[in-house]
Amino acid sequence: MQEDKTYSICYIAGREITYSRTHVILHTLQKMGHDVHAILPPDKSFLHYPKLLLQFLFTIRKCDLVVVGFYGHFLILFVRLITRKPILFDALVSTFFVMRDRGQSNKGGFKDQIFFLLDKVAMSAADKIILESNDHTLARARVFRLPESRFKRIYLPTIDATVYPQKIKKSLVPFLVHFHGEFAPFHGVKYILEAAKILENEAVIFRIIGDGITAAEDKRLAAELDLQNCEFIERVPFVELPERMSEAGVCLGIFGDTVRTHHELTNKVIEAMAAGCALITAKNAPVQELLQHEKSALLVPPADAKALAAAILQLKTDSALRDKLGHNARKIYLEKCSLEIFQREFNQVLNDLMQNKYRNGQR
Repeated sequence: MQEDKTYSICYIAGREITYSRTHVILHTLQKMGHDVHAILPPDKSFLHYPKLLLQFLFTIRKCDLVVVGFYGHFLILFVRLITRKPILFDALVSTFFVMRDRGQSNKGGFKDQIFFLLDKVAMSAADKIILESNDHTLARARVFRLPESRFKRIYLPTIDATVYPQKIKKSLVPFLVHFHGEFAPFHGVKYILEAAKILENEAVIFRIIGDGITAAEDKRLAAELDLQNCEFIERVPFVELPERMSEAGVCLGIFGDTVRTHHELTNKVIEAMAAGCALITAKNAPVQELLQHEKSALLVPPADAKALAAAILQLKTDSALRDKLGHNARKIYLEKCSLEIFQREFNQVLNDLMQNKYRNGQR
């Protein structure tokens, strides 16, 4: 088969079209010229799943293969029961690891075993699984005892038409530090706040955008520390984020102290790279697949507010280093993570699935 082969694809996902991952996958399939039959909910509620599966039942007959998008762990179980056509699973997160990270399951407990089984069965139902890093593919294969050949690493992209270097004057006096994302344990917002306390007399201000399960706790900590150099903003539209990032002297990644911190790349890191911003984030295996310390980012130990504060001060006083990190990160993004790269690699996975279908016979 040729690389430009197109297929009739059923794309079913648990998140709505405005969710970034859903948008990226749908845009990719359409951009590559496939005939896409999208079955998407209006929001993230599980209550829409029966209707989605009913739509799928009547749609799959005219499709060559299925792409199950995020969050599809429950959907794929029923999709596999309905069809034997090839299934590509975008298993962006592990329910098992997420629930542990959020403290909603204890190691070895009943819930822990249920979430493990959900991930295991969902991934076993797929013919191919895409993940965001080599570290992810190795970890999932090992933990869930699945063959590495079932997984394909495709680095996270972002929307290139939206996230790119902006010609905006940066806020350097005072020095603006930017963070956006989910308030979750592995993000480690509390360490950002502790770093803000350390730097309270250094003409550094922090803008923290987002919400999540640790938001109330983190904001209580900010009040206890009597932080005068932090601004909290609940949400901003995605299209505004590139401008917000570009205003800052530095963008922040993740800094938590959980297992997930050691195995996540995160959208915010990719977005900072795409925007050509200087970045500080925790040192972990997925990040180091793309970035090098003091060459394309500053990498600090997880859960270390003092190291984070020192890195911020380093960038505050070294404009040449800021420019170098942003330039090199942008270059790496274009070479390894751009939407064009993602589309090409994603399409190759689809081609491989269809080749295997005809080689081995319809499943």
